[in-house]
Amino acid sequence: MDSDNGNIDDYTIFQIILDLLSCLEKIHARGYTHGDVAIRNVIQRNGNFYLIDFGLATLLQLLFNPCQAIIRDYIGLCQIIGVIKFGKELSLLESIDKLDGELKPFVAIIENASRWKIINE
Repeated sequence: MDSDNGNIDDYTIFQIILDLLSCLEKIHARGYTHGDVAIRNVIQRNGNFYLIDFGLATLLQLLFNPCQAIIRDYIGLCQIIGVIKFGKELSLLESIDKLDGELKPFVAIIENASRWKIINE
């Protein structure tokens, strides 16, 4: 991160995106939605980015029609704070290969359409 002028470099932006997508994938897989994903609800600790403030989080339970949902209060969602971190610095394609589920093609599309491209130096 460039602390002189407050700009965030491309690698850090990609790291934030990967960390948040991984966290959201875990939350959504458990049937919850965060409800307030915003940069003000992201913190950095020990080189990792975390999603915080689950005050608006809700449990989504699909009905017979998948387009409808009943929103219920969350139970213990604050325990689902964390991200998937890889043991070594990986290239963008290696990072995409580590993702599971529907996030993998989504991140691949972002990589193809975005000006952010990670190059190992």
